[in-house]
Amino acid sequence: MTNAQIKISGIVKDQFGEPLSGAGITVSGTLTGTIADVDGKYELSVKNESVVLEYSFFGMITKSVKVGSQRVINVTLEEDTIGLEETIVIGYGTIKKEEITTSIVRVKQDNFTKGGVNSPYQLLQGKVAGLGMSNTSGDPSSSPSISLRGISTLAASSAPLVVIDGIAGGSINSVAPEDIESIDVLKDGSAAAIYGTRGTNGVIIITTKRGGDGQAQIDYEGYVKFDSMLKDDQTLSASQWRKEMSNPDIASTLERAGIVPQDYGANSDWVGAITRNPVNTNHYLSLKGGNKDTHYVSSITYGDKQGIYNNSYDNSLALKFRVDHSMWDGKLKAELNLNDKIVTQGYVSNELYDNASKWNPTFPMYQEDGKTYYMTNAETPICTANEWKGVNKYNQLSCSGKLLLRPIEGLTLSVTGAYQNDYNENEWWGSHKTYEAVYGGKEGYAKLSGGHGNDVTLEIQGDYTKTIGDHNIMTTAGYSYNRYIYQNWSMEGYGFPVDGFGVWNIGTANSTLEGLSKLNSNKWERKLIGFYGRFNYSYANKYLLMASIRREGSDKFGQNNRWGWFPSVSAGWRISREDFMKNIPWINELKLRVGFGVTGTEPSSAYQYIALYNFNNAYMSYVDGKWINGIVPANNPNPNLKWEEKQETNIGIDYAFLDSRIYGAIDGYYRYTKDLLYTYTVPTPPNITNSMLANVGSLENKGVELSINFDVIRNKNFNWTIGGNLSYNSNKLISLSNDTYQLEYLKLGNMAHVQTYSHRVDPNEPIGNFYGWKQDGLKGGGSSWRIVGAENSAAGEEQKHILGNGIPKMFAAFYTNLSYNNFDLNISFHGAFLYQILNQYRMMYETLAWVQTYNVPRSTYQKIGNFYNYAPSTYCDYYIENGDYMKLDNLTLSYRFNCEKFKYLRNMKVYVSGRNLLTFTSYKGLDPEAVDITGLTPGVDNLTKYPTSRSVTIGVNVSF
Repeated sequence: MTNAQIKISGIVKDQFGEPLSGAGITVSGTLTGTIADVDGKYELSVKNESVVLEYSFFGMITKSVKVGSQRVINVTLEEDTIGLEETIVIGYGTIKKEEITTSIVRVKQDNFTKGGVNSPYQLLQGKVAGLGMSNTSGDPSSSPSISLRGISTLAASSAPLVVIDGIAGGSINSVAPEDIESIDVLKDGSAAAIYGTRGTNGVIIITTKRGGDGQAQIDYEGYVKFDSMLKDDQTLSASQWRKEMSNPDIASTLERAGIVPQDYGANSDWVGAITRNPVNTNHYLSLKGGNKDTHYVSSITYGDKQGIYNNSYDNSLALKFRVDHSMWDGKLKAELNLNDKIVTQGYVSNELYDNASKWNPTFPMYQEDGKTYYMTNAETPICTANEWKGVNKYNQLSCSGKLLLRPIEGLTLSVTGAYQNDYNENEWWGSHKTYEAVYGGKEGYAKLSGGHGNDVTLEIQGDYTKTIGDHNIMTTAGYSYNRYIYQNWSMEGYGFPVDGFGVWNIGTANSTLEGLSKLNSNKWERKLIGFYGRFNYSYANKYLLMASIRREGSDKFGQNNRWGWFPSVSAGWRISREDFMKNIPWINELKLRVGFGVTGTEPSSAYQYIALYNFNNAYMSYVDGKWINGIVPANNPNPNLKWEEKQETNIGIDYAFLDSRIYGAIDGYYRYTKDLLYTYTVPTPPNITNSMLANVGSLENKGVELSINFDVIRNKNFNWTIGGNLSYNSNKLISLSNDTYQLEYLKLGNMAHVQTYSHRVDPNEPIGNFYGWKQDGLKGGGSSWRIVGAENSAAGEEQKHILGNGIPKMFAAFYTNLSYNNFDLNISFHGAFLYQILNQYRMMYETLAWVQTYNVPRSTYQKIGNFYNYAPSTYCDYYIENGDYMKLDNLTLSYRFNCEKFKYLRNMKVYVSGRNLLTFTSYKGLDPEAVDITGLTPGVDNLTKYPTSRSVTIGVNVSF
């Protein structure tokens, strides 16, 4: 007997004989291990010859080797084309892909959207079937609008839960995209139920990069991005405007209508004056390394993103540090993770583009001195752009620590603590040159607002795994505590002696001296406590079962309904491993999955179950020589307020054929949500106010998702993969009423400029329906619309119809990747189909009735039937357009240098990437994707928007 360590060495290569730098070598059942160096070489000491070593590499099939008498062990790993050996992150744990029984999609770093992105969400564009995503704004600070498997609530948030390195509830924008290694998307209820209320809209789990054994590695990623606004061909230049005004038919129509357009003599390009072609830069630097016991990684990311508007920008600094340390032969492990992101954003008025596009092009920008703005009865776009300034600053800090103890084989005990803090400060001010200062007498305006939130999480968990023959068991049990406190404040005033202070001297404002400045502050908190457990069982890696349950309590409810149960169960059958499938060699993987899960939704606001009162100066009283604010009810108490409950059934198939060259998944699901939260009108008395938040309605979602990948060519020098995904979803509101609360339908989407609403939500109809008048052309020589059903009378509610729906029923994506020697070409398309868009710009301005005031769209000068339109702006189906589109979203060409001859240079890649390059659509607006398709009023192309852009990125990635 001896206690001497046995030294093992060797080389790890792939199937082509290339060394696998960074391959992991671990002692089975422990945390002890190392990684291969740049040449694939490794060294490791083990206790005895009975030890089993596990060799793994990202995208490769793990191989286990018993040491025995071997001292040099060279291993060749085969590519795992469909990732069956890959470890997938699920709620509070991990599992091999081959053992998954729920609907989960992993997107790895190699498959992320290429080029510069504004948000990590954009890394997933077109990669996940069922994940609807729209880039609704060109603002460099914006994030896309997203939904997963449609809409399942009326009043609460529909955003998925974000989990970053195991910590739930963080902001996805707090992480630099370059720090992300993989993203796992939990789509169905059986996968997300273990997260309870926060997982009801699905879960997006982000895993960031970690350190490893071996020599320290330095990585640098940098790019320069050139943006340009998508071409706007809707408005007229001054010369084009004058040409239209000289058209005899147009002049005759205007004269008949009594409209007198005015030519001010200038040639002004208002959109050009407030926009630019910005240049953006981004720099990422990381250091990672370690030894067999300690791994570390640190990074710094600086981003300088400039917007289309002159005063629009996003400057950010992101810091990351992570260290993992193992001791006692891997029985105890400590993890520390720190992320901090500091951002300064410049923003402009939401109405800037709308004002610039409609402003008369013959109107001068400045008076004769070239400095003073030329204004008559409104503020010009150039004045708004130059004299109103907005700055938003925020800091998102996240730190967490975790201890793992393995006291006996198969048992892991862990405790995790996390603290997240978000602080923001917003400045908005206008100078003495604004319209309201010059003509309104306010002499400057300033508003300072902000807030910060503190999020504290504590989780205690135990995991146990045991294998007995063909039986494999994994169990998890845990406790979760989360507390979030948020407070905000604001102050605003007007009438300043000078402009130089911005928002930082509101005390000197005339409004403050006169007691007219506004002050406000607020604070609230929320607590969630959960107990959870999960049981996984597999027999012969062929029959799979997973069951979980969560018991969760929220202080947003009263004592009657504070706690809820959220169970789930799912099963899988790997049909391809049955004996009767062995004679079908072209089927490599065929797995049937079935799952059912229940999740809940809590109200967006706290304290809704108790009576709230507001101080209101409209009800002031004069008492003892002082004015005292009155108190008025803010809501009715509802002690019976409870969770919305969503039940979801999912049936899926995972497949791989022809030596795993064709692989993917098919899923079908049905969601039923009951006890929907919504605010109802109630009588007073007996109630203290006329509205009540209550659980009443129900709705359903159902859909199908398909993903497919085809490795057309797969060899050492040339690889070609094509793939795509398709999803179809439909929803229906089942009920809005019960015996206590009644609503026949909901009128939503107020449009003050046409004095009506845009959407109506009815039972037994899908959410998102446009509701308005159908037209049959113009009448009265073009002075009014002929409304169907009211041809000879005034149109009213009785003549309104469903005009379309603003939620796409189908999303699709297609991509292809080609690699030849050191060249890579990636092309991706994505699109949305089977929905409509309300073009508000056309509805508002596409009439000669506005030509005296605005630069109306060029389409206004085309006849509708026999007439030119000079009717009042009207909400009718003429402005409801087909929203279908397909985009060439990304095209990236890259080259990887051969760095074997360089001592300190490991890898180097250069690339050029284009985003938002082409759009195929019949929609007449600026960009069909820049339309919000979520919520209860989807599909409205709003007047107040930030135009989207096309970009070209040139970048380099280097490793030392």
